[in-house]
Amino acid sequence: MIATGALTSFTPAACQRPPKGAASPPEKRQRENTMKTVVNQLSAEISVTPEPQKLEEMRVTVTVKNESNGTLRFNGQYFTAPALMLRFEDEKGQPVPTGGPPLPAEDDGKVGRIDLKPGETVSHIYEGELIFGEPLDPGKYTVRFRYLNRTGYQEWTGVLETPRVEFELAGKR
Repeated sequence: MIATGALTSFTPAACQRPPKGAASPPEKRQRENTMKTVVNQLSAEISVTPEPQKLEEMRVTVTVKNESNGTLRFNGQYFTAPALMLRFEDEKGQPVPTGGPPLPAEDDGKVGRIDLKPGETVSHIYEGELIFGEPLDPGKYTVRFRYLNRTGYQEWTGVLETPRVEFELAGKR
């Protein structure tokens, strides 16, 4: 896997088991807010902090995985840009604006490409205070990941969109 910047490999929490006999941590267990979708043998899983007290505590994690038996080339050029990858809505279903998108670079078919072998993943954690251009009011929201790639290069193409995941922000930024 070729990755640069904030892209990281990821092992889902469900795969990380505590040692036998280990006591569960005493902290409050929060409901899991995770959704997954698969399109053309590429999957995307999104999870969000379910009940952040303030925007700085909110984290949206997106993991893209090669579900095929061969190598897939993923165009990760803008994968870390929340304005292009994440869609937020308030409890009335109205879009919630994020900060502005990055200036587009010329696409040469090489920059930002990640070759994912079968079963390999690439992830990014979007931090709440860096997603939005303005403070977010307390309330219930949903977020979904939407990735669109229709380049003419030899890489995965299609629309990969997760179902909405709910979260509730208790306080302001």
